[in-house]
Amino acid sequence: MAEEVTYADIKFSKIPGEGGTGAPNSAAASTPPTHRAVPPVQSSSRSSVIIALGVAVCVLLLTVIGMGIAILLCHNHSEPDGRKPLQLDTSDSSKYKNGLRKIFCVDPNTGKEAELCELCPEGWKKGYNGSCYFISTQYNSWNSASESCSKLGAHLAVIEDKEELEVIYSAARRGYRYWIGLSRREEGDWKWCWIDNTQLDKKVSFTPIQNQHCGYMSYGSLYPGECQTLNQWICEQEAVRV
Repeated sequence: MAEEVTYADIKFSKIPGEGGTGAPNSAAASTPPTHRAVPPVQSSSRSSVIIALGVAVCVLLLTVIGMGIAILLCHNHSEPDGRKPLQLDTSDSSKYKNGLRKIFCVDPNTGKEAELCELCPEGWKKGYNGSCYFISTQYNSWNSASESCSKLGAHLAVIEDKEELEVIYSAARRGYRYWIGLSRREEGDWKWCWIDNTQLDKKVSFTPIQNQHCGYMSYGSLYPGECQTLNQWICEQEAVRV
């Protein structure tokens, strides 16, 4: 009996690199991928922080330098000669007063300097008992006249007695009415009082009239009038002693 021989077809895959026409295995034949360099994220952030710190330091230095220059300028301005400001002001004040005394406080006839020298602002007239008077040429109500005097650092004139009334009358223009610091107040039981709360001297000629609450001076006497009437006025303040 003859042996039966069974043939089986065995297919061999060709090994890459060896000769043959078979297609190579894609996984084995492909070249391993090359790894690309990833940008260093941490180094970029670190550079930004360093730049920000550098800018902040520069700004701080500029601020400190500016403050130093400002302090130096102020120091030089307040002490130009190396002296204290208080000494400089005191010295200048003394020289200024001495200059004023030589100009205004020396009697031109005798050449002697007055022991008590009192000066009034420009445009004011020296008056009674160390007072200065400003005689207006405008017209206003009593309240507005009082406000005008306050803006000048003064008040409507307060006439203490007949002597002061005569001094003011001689300084004022004849025939005009001038508001003074005399008024009738409801809180004082409708009594006539001066603006500094002193009472009216009974020796001064004055005749009150009902329903008229503000006083004015004219022709060397005092009169009551309507507060809204437009009159000129007289301000008073203390003279400056040098």
